[in-house]
Amino acid sequence: MKRIIFTIAVLITSAYAYGVLTGSQTNGLNKICFYNDGSAITVSSASVCPVSTD
Repeated sequence: MKRIIFTIAVLITSAYAYGVLTGSQTNGLNKICFYNDGSAITVSSASVCPVSTD
Protein backbone atom coordinates (compact mmCIF):
# COMPACT_ATOMS: atom_id res chain seq x y z
CA MET A 1 0.00 0.00 0.00
CA LYS A 2 2.84 2.41 0.80
CA ARG A 3 4.38 1.70 -2.58
CA ILE A 4 1.15 2.62 -4.38
CA ILE A 5 0.84 5.88 -2.45
CA PHE A 6 4.48 6.72 -3.18
CA THR A 7 3.98 6.02 -6.91
CA ILE A 8 0.92 8.25 -7.04
CA ALA A 9 2.78 11.03 -5.22
CA VAL A 10 5.68 10.83 -7.69
CA LEU A 11 3.31 10.99 -10.67
CA ILE A 12 1.48 14.01 -9.27
CA THR A 13 4.73 15.82 -8.47
CA SER A 14 6.22 15.16 -11.90
CA ALA A 15 3.08 16.53 -13.55
CA TYR A 16 3.93 19.96 -12.11
CA ALA A 17 7.64 19.90 -13.00
CA TYR A 18 6.94 21.93 -16.12
CA GLY A 19 4.66 24.78 -17.13
CA VAL A 20 1.08 24.14 -18.16
CA LEU A 21 -0.64 26.54 -20.55
CA THR A 22 -2.78 29.10 -18.72
CA GLY A 23 -3.57 31.55 -21.52
CA SER A 24 -2.48 33.36 -24.64
CA GLN A 25 -2.54 36.83 -26.15
CA THR A 26 -2.36 37.65 -29.85
CA ASN A 27 -0.45 40.76 -30.89
CA GLY A 28 -0.21 41.32 -34.65
CA LEU A 29 1.51 38.35 -36.28
CA ASN A 30 2.64 36.88 -32.93
CA LYS A 31 0.93 35.00 -30.14
CA ILE A 32 2.34 34.98 -26.60
CA CYS A 33 1.63 31.76 -24.69
CA PHE A 34 1.61 32.01 -20.88
CA TYR A 35 2.33 29.11 -18.51
CA ASN A 36 1.68 28.51 -14.80
CA ASP A 37 5.41 28.42 -13.97
CA GLY A 38 5.72 32.07 -15.03
CA SER A 39 7.27 31.37 -18.41
CA ALA A 40 6.02 32.65 -21.75
CA ILE A 41 6.87 31.81 -25.34
CA THR A 42 6.12 33.56 -28.62
CA VAL A 43 4.73 31.66 -31.59
CA SER A 44 3.14 32.65 -34.89
CA SER A 45 -0.43 33.92 -34.47
CA ALA A 46 -1.54 31.12 -36.81
CA SER A 47 0.02 28.48 -34.53
CA VAL A 48 -1.47 26.70 -31.54
CA CYS A 49 0.29 27.19 -28.20
CA PRO A 50 2.01 24.08 -26.86
CA VAL A 51 0.01 22.66 -23.93
CA SER A 52 3.13 22.46 -21.76
CA THR A 53 6.77 23.41 -21.59
CA ASP A 54 9.58 20.96 -20.86
